[in-house]
Amino acid sequence: MSDLSNVLNIYYDDHNPFTDLIVPVAMHHPGLMHSVLSLASSALVNRHQSPSGALLLRQSHHFGLGILDLRQRIDESKHNKGLIDCTILQTILHCLETTSAGNTTGDYRCHLQATKRLVSDCDTAPNEVRRFAQLFLGYHDFAMLATLGNPIHDASFMLSLENKRQRETGSRPIKPGSHFLAFEGLSAPFACIRQLRDEIRACREAGRSWCSDDHLLRQAFSLEEDLRAWVCQLEPDTAQYHASLLYRQCAWLYLFRTVRPSTPSPDLALGVDEGLKYLGLVFRDEDATNNWSRGTALPFIFLLGCAAYEPGQRVYIRSCLETLQLRCFGDVGHARRVLERIWDMMDQGHGDQDGTWDWEGVMTGMGLDLLIS
Repeated sequence: MSDLSNVLNIYYDDHNPFTDLIVPVAMHHPGLMHSVLSLASSALVNRHQSPSGALLLRQSHHFGLGILDLRQRIDESKHNKGLIDCTILQTILHCLETTSAGNTTGDYRCHLQATKRLVSDCDTAPNEVRRFAQLFLGYHDFAMLATLGNPIHDASFMLSLENKRQRETGSRPIKPGSHFLAFEGLSAPFACIRQLRDEIRACREAGRSWCSDDHLLRQAFSLEEDLRAWVCQLEPDTAQYHASLLYRQCAWLYLFRTVRPSTPSPDLALGVDEGLKYLGLVFRDEDATNNWSRGTALPFIFLLGCAAYEPGQRVYIRSCLETLQLRCFGDVGHARRVLERIWDMMDQGHGDQDGTWDWEGVMTGMGLDLLIS
């Protein structure tokens, strides 16, 4: 109960989706309970270096029955809309299990796609389950932007995220502890930077200099101006305020590592130091009722790491990753493997030829198809 509450409680400071939504429904749906126990046992397996055969057997048992029930329920949901909330919760749990287990073969994709399809097929007003699913999908859409290896050619993937949220929630305000409260105004810059990265990557693969493309140059300058002009509208010295400053700093570093040379520089070192300062404040703000920030920290720690040329910065980033790994997130170890590889490449000092700006390509080269979330 406590472990899975921490894993899932990443959106509200006064509301826990695990204890408030999933457990009450699972008490009446054996298939959902199998999915809960499959995620719990997967977290336990990940926690132990040498898990017992009995634990592995139970994990396999619950996983098999949970997946079997989910497949049947998805088919039945097409004809019985009353089953759809339970089915949505199951797809979310199995997506989280791929993360907890550290799966590297892209298994998260089918669960995310199924969740999106189920939510979009609902023709009734959103309830708490569907609102939770929308927030879950929104966060993972961002994580895909920041870390996914395959190019994302459709800018509307993230550009429309805020409009979609407003359309789905209407005039209802964002809850105070929501990840989206701290992310306001930054969805579009992240999406545009990712699109710019993919276009620059295509130029390099074709042997062209992207700097000779006036459109890409204007886009880069415009994005930098937008990020410099961005002002946080949240109340100062709150958890969401510090998280928002961290997210903005990571967006700037994301752009810097996309368009500037892959070499150490005073500006880059200062930018990473600022980001690590905000990260420290976010972790400091966390308490028993506000742990959503740590649950959404990994992609931003990863982005900071991809810009960290200084040894002292890497020490702090490793410490943060070790802290997160204690919470049974299996993808943390893979994120660290990628960062260690990038840092080795950075230290070899080949500048733009070393490929360290393209961590998506580094992950693909390592044979990793995973969502760092």
